Amino acid sequence: MEYNLNNLPNFGVLEVKLNQEQIDLLYKLINHAGGEYGWKIENKEVIEQGKNNQFSLIDNDNIFENEVLKPAVNEYIKNWGWPMNLKTTHHHELEFNRFWTRITTGDQYQSLHDHQGLLSFTIWLKIPTDWIDEVKDGKEFEHPEATDFVLTYTDIMGTIRKFNYKMCPDMEGTMIVFPSDLNHMVLPGWTSLDKFRISVAGDVSLNSMFPGEKLQ
Repeated sequence: MEYNLNNLPNFGVLEVKLNQEQIDLLYKLINHAGGEYGWKIENKEVIEQGKNNQFSLIDNDNIFENEVLKPAVNEYIKNWGWPMNLKTTHHHELEFNRFWTRITTGDQYQSLHDHQGLLSFTIWLKIPTDWIDEVKDGKEFEHPEATDFVLTYTDIMGTIRKFNYKMCPDMEGTMIVFPSDLNHMVLPGWTSLDKFRISVAGDVSLNSMFPGEKLQ
């Protein structure tokens, strides 16, 4: 007998490991924007805690967009194509339209949600917890997914599936790019409640002001 395996097309998640220069740039942008809200970060640690735990960032001189985001988006599209059904008459340029940081303690979380864009990204800059510590001493049955970043989707059978990123310091400097319609959430932890987790996120959308070539 001969067997032939056919993998059905689907969209994936791109992982990128940032270098130290790119990480330093993000901390610089966070400190610049966070000063308005009372935040100050030195050596990856929060020195002064501000009043808002999420605020917008400004990509000065488009350095992050040009050196990190655009190459990652191009790599994503090269591998999986555009994660959308075309319903327009023309191709459209892409626009980096939202950029923010989120600074939270271990017990804080983000409920299941999606983004209004084409592609989204998340970067973990500081992770003070380790998922192994969260589940030791028999606690794997109480909160097995503590501190996880979870992507949810339906498979070909319509079954809801989860893809978990287990948070630990080794994940620092990791960026993931995924379709904005993909639901995701961040679960709370139970250890290191007085330490801060620092992440950056943003969206890439179709620029409706600059249509390209007409679709054939």
